[in-house]
Order: sequence, then structure tokens, then C-alpha cells
Amino acid sequence: MARSPATSLLPGITIILAGAAIGAGALTYPLGSVFRPGPGFFPLGLAGLLMATGLGVVIEARGSDAAPPEPFAWGALAGVVLSILAFGLTVEHIGYIPATLLLFAICAVFERFRDWKRLALTAAIISALGTAVFLWGLGLPLAAFGGA
Repeated sequence: MARSPATSLLPGITIILAGAAIGAGALTYPLGSVFRPGPGFFPLGLAGLLMATGLGVVIEARGSDAAPPEPFAWGALAGVVLSILAFGLTVEHIGYIPATLLLFAICAVFERFRDWKRLALTAAIISALGTAVFLWGLGLPLAAFGGA
């Protein structure tokens, strides 16, 4: 079953329109300058990135109309939702690093093609970087291991 051109372009157009709406809202606040940004500076920049992303989606959709769409990965969505819930519910009780490793483990269960070595390495790196940035750098009141 072939998709109509409008159906292929709709996601990108939606992203562009959302970015334009956010940009219009950002312009109602003072922008400031690059060295002293105002409250509208950051949302306007994000709106520009969102519109550029939407343009990329439109360009990609124009070139891939011949390929049939893949079925939606409901299992992957469930894995992401469950892993984020598990992280949020356990991070204060077991600590940041074990909660992050649990998040990766739950996502891995729902991943179709997984490489356990690469997954373990990624989980270790993300746990270490997250600890450095969030716990040490930003000083979040969480323990690395055990309850806070």
C-alpha cells in the first residue's frame, strides 16, 4: 500500500510548525545578546533547531517514498517507559549508579538485536559520566550507591 505524499511529509511539517510556534512565543520575551542572553534567547535557539530538524525530516521523506513503512516498535516504547519509571522509583533507594545500570538492563530486555559487551560498556560509561556531571558537578543530593 503506497503512502500519499502528504502523509510522508506530515511529520516534518508538524515539527516545523511546532518550532515556528515556539519561536513566535520566544520572540515575545527580550532576547538580550550572546554574552547576556535574555529569557527568549534559549527558546528561540531551540525553536530554530527544531525547525531545522523538521526540514531534515521533510527532505528525508521526499527521498524515501518508495520504501514501505516499518511497523511501530511498541516493545521498545514499553521498555523505555518502564526503564524510566524504574529509574525514578529506585534512584533514591539504591543510588544513582545501580539505578542507571537497572535502566540499561530493562531497556536491553526489550531491544531486539543486542550486543551485551557494547551494552555493558555503554552503561558503565553513562554511569560514570552521569555521576561526574550530576552528582559531583551539579551537586544533586543523591548518593552514588545506597540511599541518600
